[in-house]
Amino acid sequence: MSQLNPQVAPYNYERMTSTMNQMNINDKLYNPSVSTIGNQSSEFISETNLRRDNEIDRLRMRLLLLEQQQATQSNMNISDPVEMRYKNFEKEAAYLRNHFTSYNNTKATISELEHLLNQREFEIQELKRKFAEESQKMDREIVQCKHLASIKEEQFVMEKTKSNTLQKEIDKLNSKLNECNRYITELPTKDELKQNENKFAELKSENDAMRQKLVEYEKKHGKAKQFIRDKNFELAEFRDKIEKLELEKEKLHLEFQNYKIETQSVGELMDRCKENANLKAELEISHKFIANLQEKLSSIELKYKEEISELNACLEDKENSFSKLKKENDLRDKQISDMKNEIRELNCHKKSMGEENGKLVEKITSLETALSSDALKLMRMLFKELNLAIKDLNLIVTNSIDIYHGNQVDICSLLGTAKQCAETFNFDQNETILNTI
Repeated sequence: MSQLNPQVAPYNYERMTSTMNQMNINDKLYNPSVSTIGNQSSEFISETNLRRDNEIDRLRMRLLLLEQQQATQSNMNISDPVEMRYKNFEKEAAYLRNHFTSYNNTKATISELEHLLNQREFEIQELKRKFAEESQKMDREIVQCKHLASIKEEQFVMEKTKSNTLQKEIDKLNSKLNECNRYITELPTKDELKQNENKFAELKSENDAMRQKLVEYEKKHGKAKQFIRDKNFELAEFRDKIEKLELEKEKLHLEFQNYKIETQSVGELMDRCKENANLKAELEISHKFIANLQEKLSSIELKYKEEISELNACLEDKENSFSKLKKENDLRDKQISDMKNEIRELNCHKKSMGEENGKLVEKITSLETALSSDALKLMRMLFKELNLAIKDLNLIVTNSIDIYHGNQVDICSLLGTAKQCAETFNFDQNETILNTI
């Protein structure tokens, strides 16, 4: 386009430059890179139509201005520069006419595209409605999935608590088993039991020896008792003799008194006194012998009694220790048998608990895998639908920009997005998230 000369027709030049500047400002205002495109397609189409009408009005104004400028220039004296400018104006007018015809053509295409856009908007609305229904359906399915996931989580928590309780019971049983093992380790070994048996045999032999000694001591005690009986019998005889002698002494004393009374002879009295003195000496000797014999017998009896009591006490101690050892041995044997039975029961219980724990672990792993697979499927489907929606929006935006700039738009591509969406969103298909679960 040729440059306008400000020296010729300054008023028209100012009007044309102002209108051109206004057009540049409007172009900047209506530039899609600067202005924001609305989300609603109907508003966008109305705005584009208004912009196209405004541009057509501006072009008409420019043509009128050029025609007025041509009329004013035809009245002026034509010189070479003016003719050149006139030719330039004619070129500019021809360019503007061509541009105007192209705008008319684009208006027709715009009407067609508007029809297509209306169709597309209807399809988009239908797709949005279907998408909303499907999203509601998916929301319901997600809620159901969440409900199922919560139920599975509760089951998982219950199984976990059950496994924890079983683990605690296993720990208790293990602690009991450790106590049993510790008690078993504290129990005497075979060598110690052999040593105890040897000790028992030694004690038994000692006990037999003590019993033999006791029998011997009892025999000796019986002999001593017999000896004491014999000596007591002899003592009784001696006592009888002494009593007889005392009776005789009394008789003699009475006789002596009678004799003294009857006879006062000194010689007979002396003889009788000598006889009495001899009898008295014999009586004292017999008394001393009896006292010595009684002392010896009492000392022998005390000695034998002490020995017998010592032997009885030793024998009782040995018998008590032997009975205690026997009782302890019986108790230990009983405890060992009880512990063996408890260990068998604990091992059986431990095996059953281990099997239950393994089953619970398998259930937990299966639940975790099921939950993770369900979540992955759900996320994949959501991301797939999100990508399709983003692609659809990108196509709408690019086609709208092309319509605004007047570029050629592939109608098949516009219709193809709906086909693609219809192919991707297969609403008749029964394969939902719940069915996949």
